[in-house]
Amino acid sequence: MKKITLALAAVLFLLAACGSSSTENEAGEWQTKQQSEESLDVYAVIQDFDFSVQEYPIDTALYTAEVDKEFKNAFWEAISNQVPMEYEAEGAVYFRDWFRGVAYESDVELIESLQKAKYRFIDMDGDGLPELAMQWAWNLCILRYDIDEKRVKGYFGPAEGWVLLGSDRLGIHNTGSPHLERNEYRFLGGRDGIRQVFDFERDTMYETLCTVTASGEINVGAAVSEEEWEELAADFFYAMEHPVAFVSFEEAFGGVPDRKMVSAEDVEEAYRAYEEFLAGERSVGSEDIYDLITPTGEPDKRYNASYCIWDVDGDGVPELHILSGREYTIYSYEDGEMVWFQAFFSRPWEYVLLESGAFLNLDYQGYEDGEICYYYYFELDENGNEVNALRFEWKDTNRNNVCDEEDAFRFADSPCTPEEWLAKTDKYLYVTEEGGVEVKNPVAWTAYVEQEWR
Repeated sequence: MKKITLALAAVLFLLAACGSSSTENEAGEWQTKQQSEESLDVYAVIQDFDFSVQEYPIDTALYTAEVDKEFKNAFWEAISNQVPMEYEAEGAVYFRDWFRGVAYESDVELIESLQKAKYRFIDMDGDGLPELAMQWAWNLCILRYDIDEKRVKGYFGPAEGWVLLGSDRLGIHNTGSPHLERNEYRFLGGRDGIRQVFDFERDTMYETLCTVTASGEINVGAAVSEEEWEELAADFFYAMEHPVAFVSFEEAFGGVPDRKMVSAEDVEEAYRAYEEFLAGERSVGSEDIYDLITPTGEPDKRYNASYCIWDVDGDGVPELHILSGREYTIYSYEDGEMVWFQAFFSRPWEYVLLESGAFLNLDYQGYEDGEICYYYYFELDENGNEVNALRFEWKDTNRNNVCDEEDAFRFADSPCTPEEWLAKTDKYLYVTEEGGVEVKNPVAWTAYVEQEWR
């Protein structure tokens, strides 16, 4: 490639308009730095940039088989409209609302469209974990899964015409009009927060005018000859012709659970039914809210009680949980009716509902040689049966209420060291600064009746 001589008018324009660039500091704030006149060489800037299709590697130490399953289930539940993507003042926002163009498709049409779309799991931001890129008709959208919040969020798009050119690399070719050709390349920079954009434009309305512009960390630009323009844009066009390859729905997800499609309307109906039950306006069979919170033979008294609405069987429709001094009862909503799902009667206050939808039962027992906390983890399937059960325990041998080296630990019926135990239970428990052991990510409950436990 040969050196480009900038036109005098272009130089004057650039000195006036392109004398600064941006870099993002660790706090995410944009700071401006001045470019010297000598740096205004668009040829060198484009020549130095690598337009090849590249991907950040997936960190297999982080992205285990278990995490892979969690990610794919979360993405599927989001795009199939089973769980909200975000919450606004007006209420929950589902994928059909977020992705323009599918908001009015029926449930069946939505599933059919998802199965025809193309997918690619790719690490976009360099954290070692994949985002989900989707090609849907002419649209490209990218979703990310927040593993801490257990929620899928938008990352890019949906936008028409864009092509995925690698990790945080996007391109678009837009003719705009018969006489105007616009091409844009975006490098978002991953975790470094450095953003660089290249524009290649060609206008042939009166006479051929070709421009190349770089903006972001470096700001330069010039009007160039058509030959020079084609030479500068060659690597960009090559990347556009060899983008990231997408795969079919089956190849990406390996199939999905065979269960009923859930719509936002299903969830809203369930919430209305639960509100009616809590208000005493609805019963399940012969049982209403007062049967759960009223002590036997004492109609004027009430148990202390609380409730929450949370999905525990993974079908996308949340269940109603009611905890009183007598029992922990769970109701689900099916085919327009509330139905009994599961209940725990023995020491119901020992059951902790986790944000993952699983349960952790805590049973404290005192012995002469120390106090033991028995932990019992389990999940509920679509029929309310306990599955994926796991037991572990911590024995506070010195009775100081601190998890320390002197204590005894068991996981899945096998003794282990404190370090091993903490590593294996990290998904469920954490140790406070004071050394106590607490449950990680419990669901928040709402008080229904506030009185003394009976």
